[in-house]
Amino acid sequence: MHSVAIFCGATLGNDPKLVESARTMCQGLAEMGLNLIYGGGLDGLMREAANIFLEEGRDVIGIRPEHLIPKEPPDPRISKMMIVRDMFQRKLMMMELADLFVALPGGAGTLDEILEIYTHRKLQYIDKICAVLNVDEFYQPLADQMNHMVSKGFLTQESNKLLLFEPGVDPLLTSIKAQLNLPRVIDKVAMITISNHQVLVVKEEGKSHFFIPGQKKQGAHSDIETLHQLGEEQSITLQGDSVTYAGTFRGLAHGGCSDKVIQLTCYYAQYEGQISPKNNIQETKWINFEQRELVGQTDRKVLDWLLQHQLIK
Repeated sequence: MHSVAIFCGATLGNDPKLVESARTMCQGLAEMGLNLIYGGGLDGLMREAANIFLEEGRDVIGIRPEHLIPKEPPDPRISKMMIVRDMFQRKLMMMELADLFVALPGGAGTLDEILEIYTHRKLQYIDKICAVLNVDEFYQPLADQMNHMVSKGFLTQESNKLLLFEPGVDPLLTSIKAQLNLPRVIDKVAMITISNHQVLVVKEEGKSHFFIPGQKKQGAHSDIETLHQLGEEQSITLQGDSVTYAGTFRGLAHGGCSDKVIQLTCYYAQYEGQISPKNNIQETKWINFEQRELVGQTDRKVLDWLLQHQLIK
């Protein structure tokens, strides 16, 4: 899975337009299937970024220098917190882990981080996207300064282009998508069925692994319509007003195929009838958390979530 390192402020500043643009940018990056690497703080735009990526079911990794822990406690909700010696080691860790780097509005620390990453790219230590969200011309003085260095012969025009400035969220997302080789996303709707603290999984003919019953999204069909089709395939009738969204989960396709990602949008629903899968389903099974090795990476994330909410054992 690809990851984006986001550099941004530990405060919200005083301009709501900048905050909203930062949120929209994070939403777009999360919807691209990217995981987040960031400073791990609990405040400001850092918190907003973490919130959005967590809501989208992405992995969120925070990297904090040890001397900041007493002053700024890390966010306890994130996937992983890495404690490092100092700011230099934090930037080095981000440089190693991330596939691209985006600067949102922030202060001196944000400026330091994106410029150091850019310098490493300019000197060819790395070959990764470095981008700046220049919404409302927040970073225009920086862009002007770099152009001034070009005009005075201290920076080449070619090197200047390695730090991407875009004036809005949509053009920046478009530029990133054009440069980043992202895996193909298979978008599916899945129905979680639980009984006696176990979850129902099925296995198709010719397949080696089980999975939570799901179906690819088709054209303009809504998730509810897809769920009803799933119900018909299992010989049950869903009670439409009982359908409840559980969460959206992403992971590599079974076998760890790096060019294919499964996205499961999961729901619960009450139903009538006896579950009896049709078509090419070879086997059904009720499993608990200890049997999670029977399913693929995305389904394991669903089981992790179910265990966390004490729905399975």
